[in-house]
Amino acid sequence: MRILKPYLLVLILGFPAYGQISFAHLTTADGLSQSTVWEMVQDKKGFIWMATADGLNRYDGYTFKVYRNQPGQPTSLPTSNLGAIYADRHGTLWVGPRKNGLSRLREDGETFEHYSLYSPDNPTKQISISCFAEDESRLWIGTVEGGLFYYDFAQKKIAHWQDPRVDNSITAMYRDEQGVLWLGTEQGTLLALTASTGELAAYPIPFIAEAAPHHQTINVIKKGRWGGLWVGTNGRGLFQFDPLAKTFRQELIKPGVYEKVNVITDVVDDRTGNLWILTDYGAWLYPQGDREKRIYLLPDSEDERSLSTHALKKAFCDAAGNVWIGSWQGGVNIRYAQPERFSSFRHQPHNPQSLLDDRVTAVAYDRIGNLWTSSTKGLTRISADRNGFRRFTSDNSALAANDINTICTTPQGNLLISTWTAGFAFYDADQQQFTPYLLGGKSKSVKAFALSASGHVWIGTHERELYQFDERTRQLRRVDTRPLSSFFQKLDLNTLCEDSYGNLWIGTYNSGLLRWNPRTGRIRHFTSSPTPGSLGSNSITTLYEDSQKRLWIGTNGNGLQRFEARTEKFQSLTSQQGLANNFIAAIVEDEAHNLWLSTNGGISCFNPRTLGIENYDPSDGLIGREFLPDACARLPTGELAFGNMLGLVVFRPERVREKTAPPKVYLSSLKLFNRPVSPTDADAPTSVDLTDATRLVFRPSQSVFTIDFTALSFLPHRNIRYAYQLTGFDDDWNYVGSQRSAPYTNLHEGDYTFLVKAAIGNGDWSPIRSVQITVLPPWYRTWWAYSLYTLLLLGTLFVLRRVILIRERLKADIRMKQLEADAIKALDDAKTSFFTNISHEFRTPLSLILAPMDKLIGDPTLGQRFQHQFLTIQRNGQRLLRLINQLLDLSKLESQSLRPDISRNDIVPFVERIVHYFDELAENKQINLIFLSNFDSFDGCFDPDIVEKVVYNLLSNALKFTRQGGEIRVVVSIDPSEKSIKLTVKDSGIGVSEEAQAHIFERFYQADGLPAQKKSGSGIGLALTRELVELHRGRITVESTQSVGTTFSVYLPLAETAFPAEWLAQPADSSAAMPQAILPTFDPERPAVSIPTDKAQPILLVVEDNEELRQYLSESFATSYQVLTAAHGRQAISLAQKHIPDLILSDWLMPEMDGTELCQAIRSNEKTSHIPFLLLTSRSANQSQILALNTGIDDYMTKPFNLAVLETKVKSLIQNRQLLREKWSKKLLVAPTEIQLPPMEEQFIQKAVAIVETHIDDAHFDVEQLEQAMNMSRMQLYRKLKSIVNMSGIEFIRQVRLKRAVQLLESGHFNVSEVAWQVGFNDPAYFTRCFKKEFGKSPQEFQAKT
Repeated sequence: MRILKPYLLVLILGFPAYGQISFAHLTTADGLSQSTVWEMVQDKKGFIWMATADGLNRYDGYTFKVYRNQPGQPTSLPTSNLGAIYADRHGTLWVGPRKNGLSRLREDGETFEHYSLYSPDNPTKQISISCFAEDESRLWIGTVEGGLFYYDFAQKKIAHWQDPRVDNSITAMYRDEQGVLWLGTEQGTLLALTASTGELAAYPIPFIAEAAPHHQTINVIKKGRWGGLWVGTNGRGLFQFDPLAKTFRQELIKPGVYEKVNVITDVVDDRTGNLWILTDYGAWLYPQGDREKRIYLLPDSEDERSLSTHALKKAFCDAAGNVWIGSWQGGVNIRYAQPERFSSFRHQPHNPQSLLDDRVTAVAYDRIGNLWTSSTKGLTRISADRNGFRRFTSDNSALAANDINTICTTPQGNLLISTWTAGFAFYDADQQQFTPYLLGGKSKSVKAFALSASGHVWIGTHERELYQFDERTRQLRRVDTRPLSSFFQKLDLNTLCEDSYGNLWIGTYNSGLLRWNPRTGRIRHFTSSPTPGSLGSNSITTLYEDSQKRLWIGTNGNGLQRFEARTEKFQSLTSQQGLANNFIAAIVEDEAHNLWLSTNGGISCFNPRTLGIENYDPSDGLIGREFLPDACARLPTGELAFGNMLGLVVFRPERVREKTAPPKVYLSSLKLFNRPVSPTDADAPTSVDLTDATRLVFRPSQSVFTIDFTALSFLPHRNIRYAYQLTGFDDDWNYVGSQRSAPYTNLHEGDYTFLVKAAIGNGDWSPIRSVQITVLPPWYRTWWAYSLYTLLLLGTLFVLRRVILIRERLKADIRMKQLEADAIKALDDAKTSFFTNISHEFRTPLSLILAPMDKLIGDPTLGQRFQHQFLTIQRNGQRLLRLINQLLDLSKLESQSLRPDISRNDIVPFVERIVHYFDELAENKQINLIFLSNFDSFDGCFDPDIVEKVVYNLLSNALKFTRQGGEIRVVVSIDPSEKSIKLTVKDSGIGVSEEAQAHIFERFYQADGLPAQKKSGSGIGLALTRELVELHRGRITVESTQSVGTTFSVYLPLAETAFPAEWLAQPADSSAAMPQAILPTFDPERPAVSIPTDKAQPILLVVEDNEELRQYLSESFATSYQVLTAAHGRQAISLAQKHIPDLILSDWLMPEMDGTELCQAIRSNEKTSHIPFLLLTSRSANQSQILALNTGIDDYMTKPFNLAVLETKVKSLIQNRQLLREKWSKKLLVAPTEIQLPPMEEQFIQKAVAIVETHIDDAHFDVEQLEQAMNMSRMQLYRKLKSIVNMSGIEFIRQVRLKRAVQLLESGHFNVSEVAWQVGFNDPAYFTRCFKKEFGKSPQEFQAKT
């Protein structure tokens, strides 16, 4: 720093000036609340506190935290204009707001506790604090208007020191080691108070001249290193007071100057022994306390590192030895105790004592000790003491050009300086003269210098030429590079280095590395490749051989390369291993054998022994990051110098690598969802200052937070790096560099420990700061919630057990009732099952009664007498059948298996026919039976079977209870709009009592008081009638009067929408919907069944487990069929496979295998799959018929059956099968492989055709071979083929051969004889006969026509 202005004042004072004192500044731009800083202190933790005219500031080295008066908040500062501040040994901060008493910062670090201080003369007016001091038990407080106060630490109370000898205006205060409290007053008197004894001594300052009263005020009292006290006044300069001699001596005074330097504001001793005396106009610095070398400091507008203003206030020396100076409207000035680790030299405009340019392209030194730098504007020489600068250009020296890109120090300590496009210059350090040299080749520009072991200097040019310069003779010799010509044609020379083995290494821009030994002529070219051990990059920026004869290569993009001479391999060191950057600009070795690498990202220090790397950047004090290639030098002093884009950097490696003591780390702030939280907030995780916090408790809704932290280090370039970890969440430390925050989101409830540490640069880590963190669970996961859950669970278990006990009792009662109900149901089911089974058993003997009887009635040869008896038998048999059917219907209704089969029919004639069936019976009983209807016909949807049974039961019941000569009316009333029918059956019978009407529709109920002959019924007719009507979605009512008659009314819907879709059937044929004859009739004109006269009778297989019925069926069909009988399904399968019958007539319910299972077995067997199957059973329901048809039967007939109908069905099935055989045989004749048959038959025929076609040309292939291939007997094959295609085996083979012959003749490629041989005929004549017989023309005629 130059001599500070104003120069005139310094000269008048007669003191020497010194210009290398620099300051850093803190202003409002850095966050300071106001530029006038009255006083500053450092608390126990290390924070710097500043009292300003606008608030209290806490500074941590990064940011300011400002405390101001907040209107409406009584715990904030009473005013923002603060006059004094003090930090006691307990860590408490005390603040003296102007005219507002005393304030203490509370433990939460946010709010203040206030103490009122009143003037003894005016108890209502608060006064201002001017100074503080402290002893073991009290904090002493000096005021300008109220004298001396103290705060008792034990009693925590403020009291006034009652001593009239103590002036009311205390302006300065100091307590020495002996416990004496020294007080300064406005009158210029120094008081010595011994508080323990009350002893007080007064020492007035002996001013030389008459002083204005306010100039006599003592502003500062401080201890001097010489044992006395410094006493500074408000206008009469600085005095020394000797406590032993009790005398004053004037130290500083400028007579005739009003105030300014005579106003002493503070006196500070720093840790190095320097004395700082602050005044209202600049500062005095006594280096090491030597007043003879004192320096006067004033601000300089042209030097940004000088004092910020002349009006200085209080100062203090912090724990690190830094001096902090507050000022009037100039912020804070800081003089750092630790010198800069990196010395920087830059260009300063208009200042010749600076670099010629910031961009330093090369660095070197001469034997005199001068430091040289180059630029595109010329040379700068810096003297050995770094104070003298001299610039050399082509204008003031023999330099041929100003653009200089490299400088080389010769073995004798002279310089070689490249001048672009003008060769180079030799600088003689002794003569201080430049000698220019021009190159003899085509190139005019030098790219690189390199020292040789021979004492010569290698020179490489821009045009790939090599020279050697002899320093002793000052001669330049061109080197023969013809051995290198093939390489120089394709590479650009960038840098040179000769190693200890005499090899010249040539680094190129983008063509790798070239090694040439001029003595042996050996050349090797190294280039980059993916092969391990190859050169890392083809772009070489610098070459360097260290003291261990190891060659190091700097590259552009791949860091540092080390060449292994033994293996001729390269090892790489890049940013992945810790380098600052992968662009290596320059390499130099220090005295400790560490390599210092300048890069595009700062400077790296590499230890080849330990492979350790330390990086330095602008945060460590470097100017800029980007360094220039080969701009480096190791100076004779051991210092290292590097050139970069912003100037020259010079440093001592050992000084840079000194470890700095690690700083203390504190939590600085806390954010919840990025919102700052104060300890005074209601939802704050802690109630104390974060710097003191040891535990943070977060609510469940506060799981997203950020913890800010800071390390207290007040160094000029801190480069503090941080690491943090949340144990229980983070697995390892998070190393975050200079980041000072730790964000966390969605932490689960639990306990964690937050750890944070810091280190300065490459120094050691600080002690770990730990804070316990608790994230509370939501209320429903707290201990009391779990306790409540436990109680609720126990209560629930108790209640549940009670409920279970009650339910078990209820279940026991229900089980008892269920057992009773099950027993009743089992009894009912047994009864129903008994009636069902017995009804089924009745059907078989009824079939044996009714079927022969139908045949006898139809025999005209029997007389009339027998016919009458036969009709009686038939009538009673049918009556018994109806009773059985009613029992079966009741059984189906109970099991809910009876489903109506609704179809659309004309209901009026349907009911009328049922009524007329009873005409004969009514006539015999002389009862008038009348049918009436309001419509002649009406189509409706109904189940004919159900309607028939309902009408039959009602008419049977009416005829039964109507006396001779009575009347029965059947009235059908159709409602077209509602699509419904009302069917009324009204008789003039005996009637039913009102009591009996309530039970008349119950099963097996019979009214009391009826004649014996009237009780002959079963009691199930009307019950079945009602259940059938209700199943049909209708209803039935009864009206009756005893001895008058009974009327039954049935209401049935006829609309299609009244029934579920699954009940609806396709419209039936009208004849099919007509009721069958339900009363026996005799038709003498019915023709007898014809008996076929064909001798080849069809085979009929009868399968029936009832022996009598089986024998009856056998005898009935014996005249027309060959009858085979079987008692069950398994026996039937054997007979069917053996005899291949033409039809199988089988019962359904049989032991071992029933009829449907037998049908499935027949259909699944290739030999029997074609046989028609007729099922005969007692199951008459539609569902049973559908089930049977789905198994593959051809027809279905219920028991008891009409023999004539059965015979007709059997004959029809066989005749239909015969028609199919004829159709299939014709199809086979036309196209054997395209025949369309049922699946099993089609598979059989296709298999047979394929076998024949396989042997089509084999004349010896006959029926026996076909039987073997088909795995069938002769009879089975014969019956099978006959039943399918109506052919024998021989005919089938001949038909296939002839069909193939037709195909061959149609092709026209063969004659008749060739065709005959190809289709298996040995004799063409026989082939011709067969062909003509089959097709009606000879083969020759067929071929000619084709």
